[in-house]
Amino acid sequence: MDIDFSAVPRPFVLLDGVSAVQDAGLRAWRRLRRVPFWHVWEAAAQCAALHQRCRCGFDRHAFLLGMAGTPTAAVWGLPEACVLDGRLDMLARLTQQGDGAAIYALEATYTPAAADGTCRRACWEVRIGLCAYDGRFRADLLRKRYEELFQCLCRGGTA
Repeated sequence: MDIDFSAVPRPFVLLDGVSAVQDAGLRAWRRLRRVPFWHVWEAAAQCAALHQRCRCGFDRHAFLLGMAGTPTAAVWGLPEACVLDGRLDMLARLTQQGDGAAIYALEATYTPAAADGTCRRACWEVRIGLCAYDGRFRADLLRKRYEELFQCLCRGGTA
């Protein structure tokens, strides 16, 4: 599958809101407006990483290590070159937590904007790494950015 990153949104935030936060997980959502399928994967990674940042009080950098069992457009019965128009609801459920990594079961539901559209659901594994802030991942920039982003998303607004 060829992925076209030419229309990457700025800022690169693919979450529109956080609807629930608990120690065991985070619920978030995204409006999809004629976007390529890879937005599903990126929004899922951002959802899980945001939960890790929240769990550690925004004191560490969180990043995607990998995913397993990810859905594809074909698995959802969509054409490979499809564009998504609708809403994506996600639950990042923490299944394992270590000092430097966490594993999530990511449950996603895509609801097409068209009234006759069929909802698509999938669950896959998202692995998030954690590391201390340093010269490359600067605390003076990132901590405040992610705290503000989290607060904004909890109010239902895009940062």
